Amino acid sequence: MPTTSIAVQETIPNGKYEQLGADPTNGVGSGAYSTKISLYTQVYFWTPNGRIFRLRVNASQSFSGHANVDGVSVYGTDAAFHGVAAPGTAFTLDVAQEYSITSNWVVAMDEVYNRGGNTQIVGNEGVTNSGTSYSYYLAPAIEYNWNANVGLLFGTRLVPAGRNTSATFTPALALDIVR
Repeated sequence: MPTTSIAVQETIPNGKYEQLGADPTNGVGSGAYSTKISLYTQVYFWTPNGRIFRLRVNASQSFSGHANVDGVSVYGTDAAFHGVAAPGTAFTLDVAQEYSITSNWVVAMDEVYNRGGNTQIVGNEGVTNSGTSYSYYLAPAIEYNWNANVGLLFGTRLVPAGRNTSATFTPALALDIVR
């Protein structure tokens, strides 16, 4: 029987996203409240050779409010801009598998689809639309567990170019310590 959870998450804007002066890369966040509703589910199977196979499917949809914007911002506006940005909705679907090769070694693969809705910016300089974006990526990983409390994971995230999305390669290294 799969385990299932429903989560509701609220993101509260607290970072500087506007009036960034000469360096727009100093911006953090969107300046808008955002609500995310997620469904998480997973199931474990025992394989014929006595090893565990885990399947996980997660889906999330987020909805954002608007943000007042003045000057240089994370939205690409210039110093003279005054207006409002309305971030679009976002959807994520993550399908992941893990297989325990031995009691110490685990291989994993996540396949993820992200879709970002159009962000509209309206102000004294007119209307700008970002357009929708989408990406699909793979995240293969291998994990070594010294014992039930300590493990090391090495993986990567491979994102081919999508719509309004650049191709990226991001390695990951994580040390898990569970008490």
